[in-house]
Amino acid sequence: MIPCLKVSNVTLHQLDVKEILKKYSMIVLMQGIAIVLFGTSRKRYVKIIGENHRRWFFDTVRNYGPLGIIAYSNGEPAGWCGIAPRGKYDRLRRSRFFSIVDDCPVWSVTCFVVRKKFRRQGLSRLLLREAIVFAQSQGAECIEGYPFDLDRGTSRGDLYPGILSVFLAEGFVEVARRLPTRPVVRLGL
Repeated sequence: MIPCLKVSNVTLHQLDVKEILKKYSMIVLMQGIAIVLFGTSRKRYVKIIGENHRRWFFDTVRNYGPLGIIAYSNGEPAGWCGIAPRGKYDRLRRSRFFSIVDDCPVWSVTCFVVRKKFRRQGLSRLLLREAIVFAQSQGAECIEGYPFDLDRGTSRGDLYPGILSVFLAEGFVEVARRLPTRPVVRLGL
């Protein structure tokens, strides 16, 4: 069952990288982790660790294009949802578990970050709804996600891609399952 939204005074915005870089390093760090996890190969990331890492990280974040949706509660960053065209995510392109299902051009929902005090209040679902609106406004025809299925596993450390019940509640349908706990789900727009 999806909990109802309890976070007060929530506003959602397209992720403005310049604003975030100035004010909210925690959210930028999480976005950077998502870019590293999904947007570049491990081999490339290992090569750039060190002196050039900070410059590479900020250049990547600044030049990445649409990054997703950020939620504020009473002006405080509460969480975000990473979403972009699938082609931006190198790891997805190379993944055997999340490989392309068909030739439909999709946008991918890759990660949710919800700050601890805002969890279990429906914010992930609200972020997903706004990510759908955002992707649609950018011309997306289909959105894909790779959530964790709580009915098939119990690892709480794997919840960063979202949970299946939230995606299903927003109209996504399962189109593939190559891992027992991680289906590929889609929503046609």
